[in-house]
Amino acid sequence: MADIATVSAILSSVKTATDIAKLIKDSDSNLQAAEVKLNMAELISNLADVKLELADLQAELRSKDIEIMELKEQLNTKLTLVYDSISEVYWKDGDNAPYCPSCYEADGKLIHLSARDTVGFASNEVYRPHHYCRVCKKSFLSTSQTQI
Repeated sequence: MADIATVSAILSSVKTATDIAKLIKDSDSNLQAAEVKLNMAELISNLADVKLELADLQAELRSKDIEIMELKEQLNTKLTLVYDSISEVYWKDGDNAPYCPSCYEADGKLIHLSARDTVGFASNEVYRPHHYCRVCKKSFLSTSQTQI
């Protein structure tokens, strides 16, 4: 997680790199070539560390942006979903098909219910419009004919 310690480490690396660059710039002609090379190597190393830390920070920020977007979608869904206690299903404005309350409340999944006309098996089928969940296999018999 990108916390204050990570940001402090990045800033510390940038300060060290800046100090080394100033040292090289301010060095006089008496500075040995080996010292210049050593200082340049340290500068390059510190700048590489900064680059890696910034890449990690950028990835963390991207991850947080995705998480925020997902949470906003979940909140929007909760705000637009309405539970109808008579039909015992969830409805969403502008959507004519209800959602399964069992799937939504257990797993947070919005599963549309299918409209069915009959109840029972083969020769015992009775005409009774209702909604059926293809995922959890539950029937909701209290939905009205006009809703189907």
